[in-house]
Amino acid sequence: MRYFFMLAIAILLTAIACNQTADRQDKKATLDDSASTQILNNSSYANYQSFITSLDTNDIQSIGKATQKFKTLFTEGDSTVNDSAFLLFDKLWKKVELNAYRALPANVDLTPLVDIETGPASVSIPEKLKPIYKTIHTNGYRISSSEGMFTVIQNGDFLSEHFYPYLSKTMQIMLGQLNQENKLGFADDGAIIINAEEFTNRLIWWEKFIHDFPTFPALAMATSKYKEYLTFYILGMNNTPARQSDKGGLADYFQNAYTQMQAKYPNSKSNQWVSPYFEAFKKKNYTTVNQIIKDYREQGIIM
Repeated sequence: MRYFFMLAIAILLTAIACNQTADRQDKKATLDDSASTQILNNSSYANYQSFITSLDTNDIQSIGKATQKFKTLFTEGDSTVNDSAFLLFDKLWKKVELNAYRALPANVDLTPLVDIETGPASVSIPEKLKPIYKTIHTNGYRISSSEGMFTVIQNGDFLSEHFYPYLSKTMQIMLGQLNQENKLGFADDGAIIINAEEFTNRLIWWEKFIHDFPTFPALAMATSKYKEYLTFYILGMNNTPARQSDKGGLADYFQNAYTQMQAKYPNSKSNQWVSPYFEAFKKKNYTTVNQIIKDYREQGIIM
């Protein structure tokens, strides 16, 4: 009986993976090759790409320079070229973020600046901290703290102020979702900090977005975010593991999440991945649990 149960699971996973591959191939077939060629041959895009490459990723001021250059090269309005050029900026933005903490002064209490953008509008900035705030804020970042240390992270409000007039509505929708998620947070110190319902809704939001906009220039970014969330939704994190122990059952947090998934989104692709995993836990068949994780990783479903 156990053999047939595992065989059925394997067949189900293979079928789902095959359907997903077919879906991806169909979506790729719909991409407009002429549009891609138009982007690559666009002189403004090529100019911006060259400019981005010339900037120092260790210098936070590079973001301000890249922002101003974008505005001089492109005109406001919905444009695939503009969206694609923005993706060049976004890559730079993420690279500079890795070293942006170097712009923070040593041995200075920056507590008044932590997440000030998400707090009350009436909060005032201490005079002595205004220069550092200006440097961070005008270059697209904000100061936060994690594990007792000050850090510099992306400020999504910067994009709405400087880039939204140039971008498509679809791009604005995605960036708005990312900004909202970043403000609410997701994890801290290796632990998930949002409730199970919020996590489930986020996962489904990204699944639906990918389904609704298969030819979107930033589809890879959306797909990566969905895969990241699905991985943590199935495995958990170091301090919020899905399994209570190596041989233990499913943690309450994930039981609640999966139950909500099945109740609210039974026909979702996410539920297709979660259901056999959840059922294996219910049957206390941990060999199957391990096999599903192994299969999902090999198939590239999770990280």
